[in-house]
Amino acid sequence: MLNSPDQDVNVTWPSLPGFDFGIPKAPFEANPQQSYIAVVAYKPGTTLTYFDNNAGAAPVLEFRYDIEVIDLCPPDIDGNGRVDGGDLSIILGFWGQSVEPPGSGADLNGDGLVTGADLTEVLSFWGPCS
Repeated sequence: MLNSPDQDVNVTWPSLPGFDFGIPKAPFEANPQQSYIAVVAYKPGTTLTYFDNNAGAAPVLEFRYDIEVIDLCPPDIDGNGRVDGGDLSIILGFWGQSVEPPGSGADLNGDGLVTGADLTEVLSFWGPCS
């Protein structure tokens, strides 16, 4: 069961292994600082909460999720928390070259080439990332 202010999902687990269900991401995007997932399992007719495996092996509960990472300081190419000479030297080192995939490394504007547009991005963010 998934509980949030905006979402309930009830799942009946079949006796087959590998059962999956999806959880919409909208409830977590609305207020990410106060979002959580709680999983509760119970056997009908009991008051106990547990995970059980009738085959005798240890029960397994696996969570997999995708998180979209938002880069708030894309011109910080070297990842030191500042846009500075290190990032400028990377731009100049790849100057005029094509980059695959577009938008990676020194190609800050995503056009597949390292050009003046990418240099402009570095200069416009110059200083500490906030």
